[in-house]
Order: sequence, then structure tokens, then C-alpha cells
Amino acid sequence: MNDHALHGREDDREAVTARPDGFILVVGDSGIGKSNFLSSLTAWPGEPFVSRPIVLKSVEGSLQTALADAISDCMAQYLAAAPDVRTAWAVAKSIMDRASTITGSEIGRAVLARTLTYAESKLGKEVVDIGKKVLGDVATGGALGFDDRLASIRVPDRAKELWDIASGFSEAVGRPVVLRLDNAERLAPSDHGLLAELADTTAGPVRIVACVTPHHAAGDAIVQQVSLRGVQPHTLLPLVHSAIEEWLISAHVSQALWDTIIRLSSGYPFFIADAIRLAEGGASLGEIAAPNGFEALMRASWNSIPEGIRATAARLAPFAEPPSDDFILDYLGFDVLQWGILTDTLLESGIFVRRSDGAAWFHDRRRAFIWERVLTDKPRKHVAGAAFAAVASWLDRQSSLELWVPSATAVLARAVEPSAEKSLTHEILALSDESIALLWGLIEVMEPNSIRAPFAEIGEVIRHAEARSSRAIDTLNTMTQLEAKGLIETHEADDARLVRSNVRQKTDYAALLGEIQLRFYTTPKPRLASAVFDAFIGPVMGHFDAAVISLGKSSLVDHKNQAKLLRDPSIIGGVDEPLALGATVAIDDQPISFTAKFSTREARDEAERAVLAIDGLTSRVRPDRVIPLPQPRLRYARYRLAVKSLGLKRANANAPTRHEIMEFLDLRARYAAALGTVSTTEELEVLNLGRQRFIVDIRKDPGTWSSFEVRTDSVKPTQDVSELAPDLRDPLLELQLRAEGYLTGKERIVRTVTRFGKQPPIPHPLTAVLEDIDEAGKTYNSGLRSVLFPPDAELLEREIQRERQRFNSVITALESAGVEGPAHQPSLLVGFWEDLDGGWHSDFGNWSACALQVDDDQGAVNVRRLERSPINVTEWPEVTVPDVFAGHAGVKAKSWQEGVADSVIAPLLGYADHDARMMDLDTPLGKMMRKTRDIVGAGDFAT
Repeated sequence: MNDHALHGREDDREAVTARPDGFILVVGDSGIGKSNFLSSLTAWPGEPFVSRPIVLKSVEGSLQTALADAISDCMAQYLAAAPDVRTAWAVAKSIMDRASTITGSEIGRAVLARTLTYAESKLGKEVVDIGKKVLGDVATGGALGFDDRLASIRVPDRAKELWDIASGFSEAVGRPVVLRLDNAERLAPSDHGLLAELADTTAGPVRIVACVTPHHAAGDAIVQQVSLRGVQPHTLLPLVHSAIEEWLISAHVSQALWDTIIRLSSGYPFFIADAIRLAEGGASLGEIAAPNGFEALMRASWNSIPEGIRATAARLAPFAEPPSDDFILDYLGFDVLQWGILTDTLLESGIFVRRSDGAAWFHDRRRAFIWERVLTDKPRKHVAGAAFAAVASWLDRQSSLELWVPSATAVLARAVEPSAEKSLTHEILALSDESIALLWGLIEVMEPNSIRAPFAEIGEVIRHAEARSSRAIDTLNTMTQLEAKGLIETHEADDARLVRSNVRQKTDYAALLGEIQLRFYTTPKPRLASAVFDAFIGPVMGHFDAAVISLGKSSLVDHKNQAKLLRDPSIIGGVDEPLALGATVAIDDQPISFTAKFSTREARDEAERAVLAIDGLTSRVRPDRVIPLPQPRLRYARYRLAVKSLGLKRANANAPTRHEIMEFLDLRARYAAALGTVSTTEELEVLNLGRQRFIVDIRKDPGTWSSFEVRTDSVKPTQDVSELAPDLRDPLLELQLRAEGYLTGKERIVRTVTRFGKQPPIPHPLTAVLEDIDEAGKTYNSGLRSVLFPPDAELLEREIQRERQRFNSVITALESAGVEGPAHQPSLLVGFWEDLDGGWHSDFGNWSACALQVDDDQGAVNVRRLERSPINVTEWPEVTVPDVFAGHAGVKAKSWQEGVADSVIAPLLGYADHDARMMDLDTPLGKMMRKTRDIVGAGDFAT
């Protein structure tokens, strides 16, 4: 394990290093990370010399050898840090000279000899030569080596002698000493007494930290002996979930694997580290290795408990997660007292461990060992049959699935003896990985409150399934097989191709969820979008009335459609959009979208601020887009006005040939892509602009043909799929086209259009694009309140000038797509006045306007507020510019119009007729309207 395995051990380190005891026994299960924890204990009060961890052995005398080795290591550190090496060697030698007994002196000589060995390997020849001169005959080593010297020393009070040397060294150098020992359970029985002596002897500036593994005879004996000496062992527990998640984040492990790693590791760092290694290499988590001796320790624990308790433990082994107490008591036929006694017994034996959440249950690897290795086939099937029946009966009485149910149901269904009668559960277990992955995608994508419920869009399901399972799925064949088995149902409606799951019976559904866990080593999350919304987003937003939630990113159109679902059903005939917030956020890199309804604007605005700042609360969530709803009506008039200004002849093509149809679609795609380059994100989403291409089905009858509009990131010519004779109503049509290579990557069909008749004409491709824009814009703006613009000449002149720049960018984009037209820019002259005598009345006021274009190639905009109409209609059809427009007076107008201000000025601001209205916002009614309407140039005047 690497240093990352120390996540979550900060409190343990602090507790151990702060203990006043001279002897500290660290107790922990196999795989709990004792060795790595021991290695981390380098920072102590008083800046002591800390020995490297010395691994104890099973040979007699290993403990005293290890202690001497640790003291020698500390001496070598002292020598390395000393400014005067000769003086440092003299200090070391004085420790031996101060020994009060012959035995102590002999041990001291052995320690100094070992220090020389350390110095030779770490400090260099010069330091060793000085040491040999200072130490004299100690340096010769005699006939015996270091281990043999120590082994020859046999006195009852060896612990006292060793401690005296360590204490003397500490006193001589003026710094504490910490000696670290690992694997105390390996010690020979004859060394157990010495270890217990150390618990009594060690004190003051010397500390000894030893690690031991319990749940077998040697380890338990050491723990008991030390405890009887009054030393309370420090027990390492499994890591808590937050520490594991911190570790996995730092190791860049996919969040999809977290739950499984937590379950398989049971919070044990050894298994977490190995799971990270496997995840980094793309290997299966099923290959997680166990530490040396893990299986032997498990067998020893298993054999230590009575046969009757073994039988009960075997009945619990299929359950990876601890079931509810109610289920266990019912399943085992126990009362609370019996279950408590059994739990304590299994904890004492090491069959159960105390998990980080406080629950007493199997370590998952021990549970799997019992279920897969201890139980043979026949007993396993017997246990599985009874347990599966108990779980199925339990599920029938429950309204929801508890956490432990899915994995247990799948494990049991795999092991149970199949009945003669074919069951859906076993049919699910027999499915291919691709089929399970698709059902997994469907489970997570489908949202019960979505527009499509209880269906989900097939493309979204497939994309999510492939992302979650990390597999490329043969979607057409897999979907066809699942539908043939009755496990799914497909449907086509309004250009949407949909699918729903038919796995609804509780046991079947639980088995499917469990099978996903077992095959893909991750936990499926039904209604994934809602689950993460409830966990991360909802709690920070404050009060909201309701929300529609979905996986993936949502467009402005999606949010508007979802807002319609949130309208108050008690308001009959209401058309206004509710106050809402639409957003897309990425949670662990998985985008989810929601549209939430609010009762007040203040609540919505507060929620908007909270969502935008959510990444300050957790690094797992990142806001991508947050939109207060309803948004203003969209400006889309410039596209048609720009084309009109080019004076193009856009004739229809009568009785088009196959070639003309293909060319028509190619040009449509080219023009839409060009216009997309000068459009905002909102305009791209609403008006279906940007990169697109077409697939066409031209049948033998030239009067009938269908086109499929494809959203794409690449530029491709129109493709003819007539040979496939596709069924337009087939929900799997898109999959068929993908299987044949006509769709690739993230491409998807967004619209299908069929033209019927005897050789029906087709419009000019630019006309078709404009019709699509107008239809989409009108549909989106319906239900939204019209925008207001004030009778402010300066403001209107500025806003019209800005819109003219957008207008000109549309012309430039069309030119880049091959559309030719005049390059000059006429000036625009606009006048407006309050028409109190017009004979008509509007709540917005009686405002009229005129607009004239002068072909002077200056592109100027001039707006005036007038008393009355300046147009001399007697000059009709030709009109000259009136005197109110200085600089252009008397010039012949290229074109002109006069009428209601809404119709004349709104298009110049980019709005379609009546999407924007002129109103005096300084009247009492106008001031009220400011609070409820979107206003052109709102930032330019006080509200």
C-alpha cells in the first residue's frame, strides 16, 4: 500500500502519539492497514529518534533481536545527524560502559556492533572507521554474529536490560526514542513473556509500539497478556465512508465504483488499495487480493466456533449487506436476546467485524469465503432455497427495497436449485452482459415524473448504458432480443422513439439490481437523476413547490416544456409560465437537469444563487448552466428580414428529381449550419440551427419521400437509405440506421418529415430554413408574456443599432454559405408618436410608428419621437424622407411602412410581430408592468 492508504487515520495517529504509556499495543484485523499505519507514526512530541518498523519473526529470540535492531537504527540516525562523528561514537559507547550488569554490557556491545553495521550501509566508510577506533574491541564482533550474540544471552530480566540501553541512549542524546515493532502475533511462545514484561518496564522517554493481529491463539494471547498488565490496546477500525471517498477521489477512481469498493473492502485499507490498483488498470474488482495469511486466519476463526453457530453463520453468509433486524429475527426464528448473543459470539471469533457504520457483520471477503469455499454445493443450495423463499416472502410485504435486498436476491437466485417451472428471475440471470447493461441504463434513466414517463427515450438509455457499463453494445440485436423475451416494450410517438421496462415484480426487479452489482461491481441507482438531485441539489435550494428531473443536459425548450408540467392544475385555462428555475449540474461528471417551480420570485432567486455556489460546498458538484424561468420571448425576426433584404428569387422546385431532393437537403443543412455560427446558445437550441445533416428515403413512387434530420458534429452530404425501405414508425429505426453505418457516434435523429402527393413541389432551401425558424420561434414564444419597450428614442436607437449588427452578421453568414446579394447597407429612419385620436385603444397605450429605409450604404439608425405621423401619403407609392430626419430630408425612401408601433418597431428589435409591445413605463400601470414583464434595455433606466 502507498501513503494514500492513510486516509482516515488522522485520529488514530493523534491518539497513539499522544498516549503517555511507554508500551503501546496496536490491534487490528488482517488487512486493516496496521503495517502502513505503523510506518506513518513518524511525528511524535519531543522530536524523538524513531526506528524503522522492525518485522518480528517466529524464531525464538526474535523480540530481543528486533529491539536491539531498533535501538541500533536510532543510534545510526543520531550519528547521521551529529556535527562531530567522533564525539557521537563516544556517546554511544558510554551507554555500554554505564551498564550496571554484565548482561547489560553484553547486550550493549551487541547493539553497538549492530550500529556499526547500519553505519556501514548508510553513513559511509569514514564514519565506520572512526567508529571502529572509538569502539575498540567491540568493533571486532568476536566469533559470534549479532543475532547469535543476543541469542546467547538468557536472563530473566532481559526486558529491563534492553529498556536500560534505550533509556540510557535517550538520556545521553537528550531526545526521546520510539521503537516500532510489527507482526507481534508471529512471536514464538517463549517471547510472549518478554513482550508482557515490556508493558511493565517501558516508561519515560522510551516508547515501544507493537502491532498485533487478533482472532487466533497467538494474537489473542498477546492481547490478553498485555491487557492484564494494565495496558489498554489501541484498536484500528475500518475506515469511515467519508475517508474512503476522500481516498478514492485523490486516486481519481470513477465514482461509479465507490459503493462496490466500500462494500468489498468493508473499509479495510489493504483491500481499498488493491481495488484502486485494479481500477487504474481497468481490471475487474473481483480480482481483489487478500493479504498473506488471510485465508488461514479465516479458517482458524471458523473452526473456533461451535458447529451449531457455524450452521447459523452459514445461513447468513449470502447477505453481503446486513439485513434489517426484523428480517433476521423472522428468518432465523430468533428473539432479540438470542440475536444479540450470536452477534457477540461471531464478533469475538472474528467471523463478524465491527464496521465503520457501527454495524456488526461479515467482512465481505470472509462472507464470500464461507459461502463459496466452506459450503459445498449441496448445503449451499439448501441454504439458498430457504433464504430465497424468505426474501421473496419479505419483499411481498414491503413497499420499497431496502439496501441489502438486491445483492442477496441475486446471490440466492444464482445458487438456488432451479424449479421445473421457468421463472422470470432465472431468465434475467441468464441474460448476456449487454442485455443487463441496457436494462441497467433503462432503470437509471427513466424518471416517473418526466414528460415521457413511464417510457424513456431509447437513445438516452443506450448512451447511458454504454457509459455506465463501459461497453460498446450491439444495441439493435440486444434490444430486439429483450423485446422478444417480453422484458421491454418499445413505442414511437411524435418523432420520439421510446422504451419501457416490463420487469416490475419485486423479486425479479431486486434480482436484476443485484445482478448488475455482481457483474459490473457497481451499485445501480434507479431514477439516478432524482436520487442525486435529492442528495445534492434539493437540500441547498430552499423551498420549492415541485421539480421535473432528468439525466443529461436540457435545452431551453426542454425547460419550457417541463415547466408546463408544473403549472397549477387548479387554474383552468392558465397560459402564463410558472416561476421556475432550470439548471444543468454535473455530479461526479454525470450531468443532470431539473426544472423546479417556486411560489415567489425571491425564493427562486435565492435558489439560483445557491445552485451557482454549490461547488463551494462539495467538489463533487459543478454548476453548468442555471436559467431563471420564464425567459423572455426569443428574438428571431432578423433571419427572415436579412434574407428579405438580399432580394433573392426563391422559387419552388416543381416535380423534383432525386438529385434535386438530395441537393435541397444538402443546402438546407449548409444554411442552418451557417446561421448557427452567428446565433446564441438559446437561438441554437430553440430554432434548431447549427450543424445538421439529412438522411432521406425516396421510394419508387417519386411523390412520397421522407427526410430524417440528424443532429451531428460533422459535415456530411445527404445519404439515401431507400434500399433499406425503413419503417418510419418503427421505434428501433434509429438503431437500424446505426447498425447499417448511417449514424455514428453521438448522432441522433431529431425530426422526421414525410411529403406525400403526386410529385409535390419543394420550396427553396433557404425558404425551408426560414419556415422552420419561424415555426420553432412561434412555438417557443407561445405562452410567454410579450416583451415591453418604452417610448424612449435614445434607448430604441441604441437597441435597434445593436440588432442591426446581428442582422448584418446573418447576411455575412449566408454569404459564407454561398448566398449572393447586395453588399450595401441602407440607413434606417424610425419615428413614433402617441396616437390618441386613432380610434383604437390598447392596455399598452396607443402608439404608432413609421420606418423608412434610405439606400445610402451608411447603415445609420435614426430614431425620433414625434407629435404625429410625418409621412405625406399623397406621394404614394413613392415617399421622400420628411424634414424631421435631418441629414436625410428630401431623399427618396427605398422602402417605408407605417402602422401600430408594435408591428413596425418590434421586428427592428429582432422580435416577431406582437412579441414585443411599446408601452409608457412611467405611468402607474407601466410601473406595475415593470415587475412582471421583460423590458428591452432594462438595464438602461431605473425601475
